[in-house]
Amino acid sequence: MERAVIAEILDAHGVVRNRIVADRDFLDVAHPGLWREVPAQPSLDDARQRKLADLAIARWQHEVGGTSLAGAPLATDEKTILYLTAAQASAKEDPGFSIRWKVAPGQFETFDAATIEFAAMTARAHVQACFDREEALTAAILAAADQAALDAIDITAGWP
Repeated sequence: MERAVIAEILDAHGVVRNRIVADRDFLDVAHPGLWREVPAQPSLDDARQRKLADLAIARWQHEVGGTSLAGAPLATDEKTILYLTAAQASAKEDPGFSIRWKVAPGQFETFDAATIEFAAMTARAHVQACFDREEALTAAILAAADQAALDAIDITAGWP
């Protein structure tokens, strides 16, 4: 009688710790059409694609996670970047331009034109550094020769 693995119990490292099996004859009667061959492990290319998807999420989280400006937190989410860009454009047209900027919950400071320029450049540099880190990790993921090499790539470390 042919048996099939219908579920695998994995530990935190993806190692199979237990399997649930069923007889093919039972499956054919109880659930017609359910029996199908499934590869035991995803291919290296599938694993790469999953790691690249996880990497894109990690990059985005760091990208919008903020940075610091002279020791104070500086948000780097898309909305803040948009506001900084608009303020930067105004500051370029009027060197005397200033704006009240929320730097933390309940805390506002006046940013003059130079501070706005510095904040915009700092945010832009942070975002670019996140993409640079993603590019370096992408190259490593695509160059991984096997699953062990792919697993050794830590996509959680080295972010700005």
